[in-house]
Amino acid sequence: MRYSSFVALAVAVAAAELILIMAGAVAPLMYNSIGNMLFSLIEVALIAALGWGSAREGVKKAALKGAGLMLACAALLGIATIVGMQSGRPVLGIAATKTQLAFILAIVAAENMLLGALIAAASAWLAGRTALNKKKSGRQKKGG
Repeated sequence: MRYSSFVALAVAVAAAELILIMAGAVAPLMYNSIGNMLFSLIEVALIAALGWGSAREGVKKAALKGAGLMLACAALLGIATIVGMQSGRPVLGIAATKTQLAFILAIVAAENMLLGALIAAASAWLAGRTALNKKKSGRQKKGG
């Protein structure tokens, strides 16, 4: 799957969660409800799949892609938080001034990018190790 497809899918998952939060069907993010955890699990699986698929390009490239994917989701969170503030629907689930909220969203974006990079890099590394082990075992069987 192409990188743009992963980003579109991750943004769609994040948008679905944020819409459900604003509709009141899922608790705000800071409550860590079952619904929030399920959406987080889906996003982690997408990042891991992205890293696994990017293994041929290297761990560094996979990490950059994972960080970019999570930056897109964090940007959507920022937009949803502003919309939620204007409409009176809490998205984050915390009381904060606009300045504090900007600081919190910056930290959340940085944290998400770091986690996305780490998960994608670990997945790419694991995929590379798995492929390397398969190649070694294939060579030993042929030659030995």
